[in-house]
Amino acid sequence: MRPGLTLLGQSGKQGLVLIRSDQSNNKESERKENRMKKFLNEFKEFAVKGNAIDMAIGVVIGAAFGKVVTAIIDIFLTPLLEALPKLENGGTGFVGSLVSFCGVLVEFILTALVLFMIVKAINKAKGLKKKETKPAAPTTKVCPFCKTEIDINATRCPHCTSELK
Repeated sequence: MRPGLTLLGQSGKQGLVLIRSDQSNNKESERKENRMKKFLNEFKEFAVKGNAIDMAIGVVIGAAFGKVVTAIIDIFLTPLLEALPKLENGGTGFVGSLVSFCGVLVEFILTALVLFMIVKAINKAKGLKKKETKPAAPTTKVCPFCKTEIDINATRCPHCTSELK
């Protein structure tokens, strides 16, 4: 067998012989390695971008705020709703369910409201940041005679030697 070839299989006495070149195997592994490097580089760019980091911070803040709202509901709202007069014939189950539902509803509304206000403030801050950037003052102008680009302070065109005003 020649170097660089691999015997894959043989069939019968005179049968079919399958041979694979090791070069094609190397090229295939190089392609896989290049694809993996490209994937990792793309993931790195995505993770470092502000959007992914902002999203992660938002999730953490949302979870923490959810705990705060749950504590407020458990400490203040639940005792008020449980103080409602009990319904006759064992109405405790209904009142308990009502208390749980109201707690969850208020928690959802407060969480959504605060997160909406946070997102609105972030978007406003991003809008202010974008407005602050002004385009740079032009450093070149076009010669009215030959239409080439020249320095803005030039008094004579270096290409056609025309006097500029």
